Amino acid sequence: MTASDRGYAPEFLAAFLEEAGRRLPDIQWQKLSDYTLAYPESSPVLGTLTISFDWDEITVYFGRHHQHFTSRGNEVTNEAHQIAVRALTFIQELVNDRVVVRWGGYGSRTLRTAQTANLFRRMWRILTPWIREAVWSGRAFA
Repeated sequence: MTASDRGYAPEFLAAFLEEAGRRLPDIQWQKLSDYTLAYPESSPVLGTLTISFDWDEITVYFGRHHQHFTSRGNEVTNEAHQIAVRALTFIQELVNDRVVVRWGGYGSRTLRTAQTANLFRRMWRILTPWIREAVWSGRAFA
């Protein structure tokens, strides 16, 4: 473990910024605090995208929803880069409308757009009208 009171947050942040420089070189991340960044654009439906670097995980918040990226049981310092890559891959898919966010009732979940067939989606919407869903751009997900 590190001596930092923030656990592995410094390693996660450094790995994230290094990989973001390669994957998303045109993005100017906004620094909200020492261990919190924000994506420069907001979603019209999902809201602001922020990334929090915590003791043992990276958490991506998008409006009232979030996704955790954490160690898979090994030494976190050895996995910091892989965790950052997983978080950035999710962010890229989210902001490019390849992730659907569904919420209502008791929680929320995310699905890759390719995971849901059109017929199943239409039937699901009819059977669960209280559930909302959106992609990052705010356009209707058909």
